[in-house]
Amino acid sequence: MINSEIVNNSKSVLNRLKKTLNKDFNYFLFVARNRMNKTS
Repeated sequence: MINSEIVNNSKSVLNRLKKTLNKDFNYFLFVARNRMNKTS
């Protein structure tokens, strides 16, 4: 029982990390594209 709780907790933590990483990555791409457009 304790083991499955730990697994579920780590899964939710991983999902949260993935979401924030995706947000940061999308923002980074957005900024990079804007900079490319300005220079060209």
